[in-house]
Amino acid sequence: MSKKIGCVIMAAGSSVRFGKNNKLLETFDDTTVIERVLDAVPYSLIERCLLVAGSEEILNIATRYNIQVLINTKPELGIGRTIKLGTTALGPSFDGYMYIVGDQPLLSTASLTKLISFWRDNPTSIVSLGYENRIGNPMVFPKLYYPEMMALKDNEYGRVVYRRHIDQLKSVQVSDEYELMDIDTIEDLKVLKEHLKK
Repeated sequence: MSKKIGCVIMAAGSSVRFGKNNKLLETFDDTTVIERVLDAVPYSLIERCLLVAGSEEILNIATRYNIQVLINTKPELGIGRTIKLGTTALGPSFDGYMYIVGDQPLLSTASLTKLISFWRDNPTSIVSLGYENRIGNPMVFPKLYYPEMMALKDNEYGRVVYRRHIDQLKSVQVSDEYELMDIDTIEDLKVLKEHLKK
């Protein structure tokens, strides 16, 4: 029987380093950054998918997709709060939990499909996308680590959990390292847009 995956798409960041605009709403290849990510998700391979938004604009975009949407009313408290909100909403009944960041616009459906397939073949491992020695997002955690994800502090990242269990971490390699690049600054956005043209 196929292992069931619940997915949390994290789109509640406050974009502090980016500036006054919400980076997820920036134009990227005739759409927005968040829509690029949402379009890449292979929903048919995931039992339940939800998005944690930090603004009404993101919420309105996400409602066009067949996913549940939650609002994080205090995104400034940190990504750990977003993780916990999404994980709580999914509940403890899934075999694995996949976490996707909303600011990774070159993420591909093919890579996500490979990640999910590899994790289902290795369901006791923590599995991430990677490029050479770099560990990237998204990442899938087995149900075993559900309590630890729920125990994250508001300002803690999921890496806090996988670093405790680094011997259980496996990575699925991507061919293009820019797939793993997220957007923290305006310069990051420019770099990814330039790479897309190549």
